This record gives sequence, C-alpha cells and structure tokens, in this order.
Amino acid sequence: MDIACPRCHHPHWVGLRFCTRCGQRLTGYAPRPTGATHLSLAFDQPVAGALPETGLELFPAFGHLLLCQHGELSLLAPDTGDRLRPLGRRPGGAAGGPLEALAVDRWLVVRHDDALRVLAAPFLRTPRVQSLLTAEALPLPMPAGTAARLRNARLTGWRSKLGSIARLGPRLAALVAEGQHTQLWILDLDGPEPEGHWEVGALQPRATLKLAPGAWHIERGAAGHGGDLLLSGDAGLCLVRHDPGAGPDVYEQHLFEAPPGARLRPGQAVITDHGIAALADTEAGRRPLLFSEPGRPPLPIIAPDGVSPEGIDGLEPRFDLGARTVTARVRGVRHQLNYLVPRFEVDCLAEALTNRIEEELPGGVIYRSNDWETLRLRGLDHDVPLPVNEPRDAPVRGALEGRRLWLITARTDGPGARVRALDWVSPTGAAPAGTEAPT
Repeated sequence: MDIACPRCHHPHWVGLRFCTRCGQRLTGYAPRPTGATHLSLAFDQPVAGALPETGLELFPAFGHLLLCQHGELSLLAPDTGDRLRPLGRRPGGAAGGPLEALAVDRWLVVRHDDALRVLAAPFLRTPRVQSLLTAEALPLPMPAGTAARLRNARLTGWRSKLGSIARLGPRLAALVAEGQHTQLWILDLDGPEPEGHWEVGALQPRATLKLAPGAWHIERGAAGHGGDLLLSGDAGLCLVRHDPGAGPDVYEQHLFEAPPGARLRPGQAVITDHGIAALADTEAGRRPLLFSEPGRPPLPIIAPDGVSPEGIDGLEPRFDLGARTVTARVRGVRHQLNYLVPRFEVDCLAEALTNRIEEELPGGVIYRSNDWETLRLRGLDHDVPLPVNEPRDAPVRGALEGRRLWLITARTDGPGARVRALDWVSPTGAAPAGTEAPT
C-alpha cells in the first residue's frame, strides 16, 4: 500500500516516517486505520529455503520483513518478488547469541549480543545495509543471564514477546550491564531534522534506571496501547513510565516483588488498569498473581471454577470499553479478570474458540478456526478471520507491525515457503490518517 512523497513523488510504503529518496518527513502515517474492519492481501510470493522452522526469527520494520535463520539475516521487501536479500551473518552462526531488530522512529535498531547497530530507514534498500551484522557497532554490554533467557525464549515459543531492547515512545530502551548490576538506558536516537545526514554518533543515555542483580528481560506487548514499559526479572517486575510533568528525561520506576520462592514465567505478564497480572511458578505449582501496589505482596487470582491454576495456558491483554484488562486462556477459551475479587470469571468470553495457538505476538494471536484451515487474528479489541487458508499440518509463523501482518507458511507442494503481507483496510477501502499503533 504505497503513497507518494509530497516533495519528490517517490512511492513508498505507507508506514515510513521519512521518504526513502529525499528524506522528507511524511504525514498521514496510519499503521492501523480507525474503524478498520478486515485485513486485505497486499503481498503474496513464494520464497526458497527451508521456511518456516523453529529457529526462524521474524522482525518486521517499516513494512519490510527481516528474517534470521541459522545466524544469517535477510531482508524481504513487498515489491522485490521472491528474492531474499542477505544482510550478513552473525559471528558464530546460529550459536552466536540472540539477535533483535526493532523500528524506532526513522531508525532500524539491531542488537546482537553486546553490539548495537543503528541504521536510518531510507538505507534499508541500499548497499549500506548489505553487511549489517559486520558493520561498525556501538558497544552495549548485555546483562548476565539476559542473553541465555532470550535464547531459551526463541526455542520455547516466546520469540517475539521477550527482548533486551524496546521502543519507549520515540526513544530506545535497552538493558545494559553495569558491573554486577543491570541498568535500563533510555536513548534518544532522533536529533535535528536530517538534511542529508543519517548517521547516529555515540549514544549517550538521556535517563538511566538501576535494577536489581540477576537476569532481566523486557516484556514486549505487555502494555497494550499504553506508553508503559514492563521489565521482568528473576523474582520481580519493574514498571517504567514517563513523567512529562517532571521533565522530558524523568521516568517513574515502580518495583514489584514476587512472593519468596516464586519465579515469574517469561512472556506471561500483562499491564492492566488495576495492576499487573502475571503467571508464576511457586512451590505449590503455577499460580496467577495480581501485583497491585509496589512494596506490597501480590494478590492470588482465583482460577475459573473447575480449572486448576496449572490449567491456565497463558495470559492475554484486552481492551474492554476503553479499559485495559487481561484474560486467561484455558483450553482454547478466554476468561476475563474480575479485579474486585480478584478472579477469572467462570463464564468464558463469547468469541471464537482457539483449537491451536500458532503464534502469540505483541498485539495479537494467530490461530486456526474450528475448521483447522482458516487462520484468524485475535487482537486486543478484535477477532477477525484472515483471507488465507492453510492445510491443517502446515506450520505458520507470523509477525505484526502496526497496520501490517506478515505470515510465513511452509509449502505443501515442495520445498520453500509462502510469504504474505496483509494490511488493515478501513470500511471505505482507504487508509486514513491516524495515530501510531504499537508494534
């Protein structure tokens, strides 16, 4: 879905903030149109290679898709057919440490182990990006244990929900090792308006927050549409919020401690308007908890009647009449939180049944309908069928960025895979201007 630059009329994907030819700042950036009713197919091409598979990592950025497989990073653009463009190979191959890619304003941020690389979005399709993983990088040491936690997440299905870098408003948040402690650095990548200058110099943190020793990760997708950032450690949570009334570089830090002996499950924490809901492994088994106030022990959440806490498969954020809440997923159905008790309601939500979860992403869940072939996307405030069908045994991988959903499915008629991009469409078929949605 292209729009033309008002200065040079160069066409580009609607999600870009800056023209890829002249650098003009663009207006009308609308990742997800207000009142959009369905997703339409924008791109459909076969690609070579053994895709998808467990070790494949997907990173959407600026309407493009970055794929990391066996330690090699490639770029797929919607208008380049089935050609995967190699961007480099991480040192050490697939065992060289976790790799993350993130779009922050007009920058593509790539972190590989203790190295951070920042590239302007207009350079994504230029030779400048050809050797992205071997280009000069900024040193940014990752906290001890965080790399192992991210690597394990890639194997257990929480690939896209855990990270060491994240977007916090227009800025970049990164976990950094400082001796035996962990700090959260909040970095400003933006600067003056670019006039042909697209380089990032030495990064100086605009704010630093100190965390307790131990392994930490960022819970991506836990905040819904809010501007909060949630960090999860070995035995606690840290909620970070910007305080605009106190200054541009002042961030509030709220610490929550888990009960003694409890370990929080990665990728299973959700911010609500009444506290943070999380799943924890305790001596008595798995338990859902509600962290309501810093410094106070969390409240146990009662499971629905007839369901043991171990039967809760996961937690999902949800918007209900403008309020942020959470649901518990139990055997394919969802039960909403009653925060006054607190407990998960006995009656499940009257929505589509999930036969099998395919991909749980920040901002959505891709799953199969009752016929096992129709794919659906369940988001924070919607549940829509996708205009694609896949055989029951075909594995599906997905990635969600603003208005664009990427799907990769294994081909049943031979080697390789099929890549699709789907865009939200408004009731009028247009892409109206709007506010930015989270990725």
